[in-house]
Amino acid sequence: MWPYGANWGSRLQGQANKAPAIIPPKVQREVRWGDPMTLEAGVTPFSLPGCWYGTCITLGKALPRVAIQAYPGGDNLKEQIMRWGSEDERPQDNHGEVVSHRLIHQYFPHAAEIREEPLAVESLLHLMVQGRLYQNMLYMPGKEKELALGFLLTSGVIESLEDVAELALVPGTPERPFLAVEVSLTGPQPEALRDMPVRLAEAVLANLPEASERVTARAFAAPAPPQKLRAEQLRALVEQLPTYQQLYSLTRATHAILLADPHTGTIITGAEDVGRHNAFDKVIGRALLDHLPLHDKVVVLSGRASFEMVLKAARGGLPVMAAVSAPTLLAVRLAEAQGITLAASIRNHTVKVYSHPERLTGP
Repeated sequence: MWPYGANWGSRLQGQANKAPAIIPPKVQREVRWGDPMTLEAGVTPFSLPGCWYGTCITLGKALPRVAIQAYPGGDNLKEQIMRWGSEDERPQDNHGEVVSHRLIHQYFPHAAEIREEPLAVESLLHLMVQGRLYQNMLYMPGKEKELALGFLLTSGVIESLEDVAELALVPGTPERPFLAVEVSLTGPQPEALRDMPVRLAEAVLANLPEASERVTARAFAAPAPPQKLRAEQLRALVEQLPTYQQLYSLTRATHAILLADPHTGTIITGAEDVGRHNAFDKVIGRALLDHLPLHDKVVVLSGRASFEMVLKAARGGLPVMAAVSAPTLLAVRLAEAQGITLAASIRNHTVKVYSHPERLTGP
């Protein structure tokens, strides 16, 4: 029996009780985007978008034409690409692209399709400090200088732009197609600060007094003014996230960080990246370059609030963090020690406040 039932099989010219067979060559044809490939029996479109009985083929606009050989029927439904076209027609990864398209096989309970899938691009960035490799970073291409500056500041290597003598973006080579950011410091590299996240985590876990010593970088060390926010203001900021997540809407593979003025509801700057830490460093780096004070701003996270994310907020002097997902215990303890209001699990009209609720009022 055909897996789709006798009624379906009968539409294939009475072959309902026969084993699945290769579709005769005469029904093979070239297909393009959205072009249904039907059999001689005049099979009607399947209920799934972009799929058709027997072949269920969807091809991306940018791909070359291919000839499809189809095998109808449940687990035996297969599509074989008979011709790609020239090598030059295949999708290529180029530096600067943040989305690349690839041909994938997608399976449903009773059907399958070949379709073009947008994928987030992940690349490698060499961060050089004082002529030496300091960090290899996997990231989404774009805002490399902001990423480098934000990372160096939130890691404790620099305190402000005054610590940076030179910042240069170096292109890759055919042999090593990776960008590099070269940073020259005005003074010796503070090796002792390299382990700031580890030392601070140890202080929090051991309940040491050092955990409460403010770690805000000099560039953002302004006294936070007394302010009261309503929970509704934080909900409204989180609800703006989808507007600034265009790459996520395409790929479902990126994180977003926004810096916002909670009183006006204005999004000041933001970044998307395959790594949430990278996205945070990019907005911190942008604020550093723009000399933007952060002591009265809110940082909005599309994901969870981990220890390292709270540490980045502390280094930036951000008083309030609003996250879509839940925090970790160590993140909450660091937020308590550093005086940060941590609001998280902001969804379904609910705001949960885990530390320093004195900054928030009711609905």
